[in-house]
Amino acid sequence: MAKVELRLRTFIPFDKVFYLADQDGNSIYFHGDGRGNEWSSLDYRTSQSFVLDTSKSDYGFSYANKVGDTTVYYYDKFNKLYKTDTKSQGTTGLGVSKYVGTDDNLYITVTCDVANPIVIGAPAINYNFQIRVTRTGSVRITGNHDGCPSYEFWRKIDSNAAKLAWNYVMDSALDLAKLAPPMEEYVDKGLSYTA
Repeated sequence: MAKVELRLRTFIPFDKVFYLADQDGNSIYFHGDGRGNEWSSLDYRTSQSFVLDTSKSDYGFSYANKVGDTTVYYYDKFNKLYKTDTKSQGTTGLGVSKYVGTDDNLYITVTCDVANPIVIGAPAINYNFQIRVTRTGSVRITGNHDGCPSYEFWRKIDSNAAKLAWNYVMDSALDLAKLAPPMEEYVDKGLSYTA
């Protein structure tokens, strides 16, 4: 029996991503998270984290949903920054439900439907995953997700180092188009207690 921490986050690995340019040469970029896979990073687009106590009948389940701020940069035709804007998005687009199955494993269903709050009608980051956790702390994540942005799913047991159970990396800033429906990617990945 163990204390298990899980973190499922989406992030943009680039410092900034191009959005569009007008006919006068002005351009718009969005701030990225500028990072790779990191357990302790505070930079993300969305974050769902869980703390479990596998010695308790209900797994002592607690969770936190968070959404990162969105910042837009406006550049003139000489590539000089002349304006920025930042908006926050609420967490209502992040869903969590759970149950303990007849096999005594914990099943967590997590969903995401979170869009850029600055661009009206922007396609959302979407995923629908089921996470299975055993009493020993083995985990498996299955489900569908958009091809953008990048994804990471971490597991930490007791005081041991966190381990990356699964990740998906967007190829380039051009992948922003993959936010549009459908959720074209599928994952079925596990990490055993001994891994």
